[in-house]
Amino acid sequence: MNSQKNQTGFSLIEMMVAMLIGLFLMGGVISVYMSSSQSSRINDTLRTLQENGRFALGSLKNGIQMAGFVDSYDPAVLVDPFPSANNNDLTVRFQSDTDCTGASTLGLAAPDTGFAENKFEINGNGELICTGNAGGVGNPVTIIEGVDQMRILYGLDDDNDGITDRYLDSASVTATGIANVWRDRINSVRIALLLESDRVIKPTAENKTYSLLDITSAKNDRKLYKVFSTTILIRNRMS
Repeated sequence: MNSQKNQTGFSLIEMMVAMLIGLFLMGGVISVYMSSSQSSRINDTLRTLQENGRFALGSLKNGIQMAGFVDSYDPAVLVDPFPSANNNDLTVRFQSDTDCTGASTLGLAAPDTGFAENKFEINGNGELICTGNAGGVGNPVTIIEGVDQMRILYGLDDDNDGITDRYLDSASVTATGIANVWRDRINSVRIALLLESDRVIKPTAENKTYSLLDITSAKNDRKLYKVFSTTILIRNRMS
């Protein structure tokens, strides 16, 4: 006599429960992956901002601390270290065979022969650039990209003892009325840069305010921002 074994399988309800559990597990895996990917993008962007910020400050320091330099002391060749000084751009002048673009200054007409004038500013594309007097206005060199704002203050030596007494914006420096103030009394420059990511990074817009020396800048978007600042001593200030 043959015995027939009962064969059983998954019921519809059991299959639906299994599928639901699988969906939950898959959703968790996707969530972890998305979170990890987001963290990776943020870390990579912050690393790029950090590298750009350090490079920009180093380039500014190397260029600005040369203001007023001459090879040897001679009253006949005293130069104005800052032909133009504003709150968001700065021009420095010093003796050099080349300007910041690498162009030769030796072919310039007197009194510019052998003297570089380098202007540091942010252009309309958010690039920190330097324009030299030999290279020409149309041929600047780009230092870094992704600069939202630059702020500059000037260290004033009130009593001419070689020590900075206070930091002022450009208009306030001129308003002191001190004779030859830009040549003889500015012995340091303080600069702040606000760098921004080249794309949206954060999942939602974030309202934050960033301090740039004596001013603030409010942002409300999905980009990443970071402030970099430094104080540059003008070692070649002519007294």
